[in-house]
Amino acid sequence: MQRIDGRHDSTGRPQRAVPITRNDLNALLQKLEARDVNLIEFSAQLKHYPQLTRKLLQFANSAGNGKAQEITDPAVAASWLGSRRLQVMLTNLPPEWIAEEVQAA
Repeated sequence: MQRIDGRHDSTGRPQRAVPITRNDLNALLQKLEARDVNLIEFSAQLKHYPQLTRKLLQFANSAGNGKAQEITDPAVAASWLGSRRLQVMLTNLPPEWIAEEVQAA
C-alpha cells in the first residue's frame, strides 16, 4: 500500500527536502512586508518547497495559535497566521534549509 501525505510523493517515496536559496527566501520576506500582500499567492509559492509547506501547516496547527480545527490547506494556514507570523516563521528557519547562492565565475 502506498503512502501519500505531506511527507511522501505519489509513488510512496519520502519527498526530498529542497533547500530554499537565500535570494528566494529574501524575496518571500519582501512579499510579506508589502502592504498589499496576497497570502494565497504567497502560499502557492511555498509549494516549490515541501518542507516550508509542512512547516507552515505545523505552525498554523500548533497549540499556541489557538485554532480548534486542523488546518490542511496552506492558503488557509497563511491567511490564518498573517504576514507578521509568517515573517517570524521564515526568519527562524533551520540553517540547513537555506542554500547559499553560488556565484558564477
